[in-house]
Amino acid sequence: MPLVSVIIPMRNAEPYVRAALESVLAQRDVDLEVIVIDDGSTDRSAAIVRDMDDRRIRVLPGPQKGISAAFNAGLADAKGEFLARCDADDLYPPDRLAWQLEYLRAHADFGAVSGSFSTMTHRGKVIAEAKPQAAGSDVTEELRSSRGRSHVCAYLFRTELLKRLGGCREFFVTAEDVDLQLRLSEITRIWHDPRPAYLYRLHDASNHARPARR
Repeated sequence: MPLVSVIIPMRNAEPYVRAALESVLAQRDVDLEVIVIDDGSTDRSAAIVRDMDDRRIRVLPGPQKGISAAFNAGLADAKGEFLARCDADDLYPPDRLAWQLEYLRAHADFGAVSGSFSTMTHRGKVIAEAKPQAAGSDVTEELRSSRGRSHVCAYLFRTELLKRLGGCREFFVTAEDVDLQLRLSEITRIWHDPRPAYLYRLHDASNHARPARR
């Protein structure tokens, strides 16, 4: 049984998905499964994923109803005690899951831990790097006041809490990730650690141009 499930919603991510998967699979000291939701790709995305031939990867067909429904399809199939998301054109920094897992294992009263994120160009050059602060903090009350510090893909969650919430609300076309963070803060405490946890790629089909990116 994997300890961590990583969900990767994917639609037409041929130029980037291999790098995204490699960054997730390279996480050290974490027993994980990777659930790729192929949400109607018409390029070679699915073939690239299957060609990687890694037993930790499963490719499932998506419902083709948007990013929220694609994420929920992965959540329904997730077997890990903990869960994270990585979009198919982004990257995980090395060892990010290990330190987040260590935190949640040591703090049973917290349901999720987030990290900081940086942005990069379509070629992978970092253009806005998060500057870590000296210490982490409990951000539960901030989120309950509709103020967030991070991207949902920089989180590690306790899977059962996300399933209790029902995952993302599927009527959201965008901002489903923000909504999920805010709703989660109503049922559990959330810790923010300023260490780097995600690299978000900006390109013509990124989140700023949805629905092309899923």
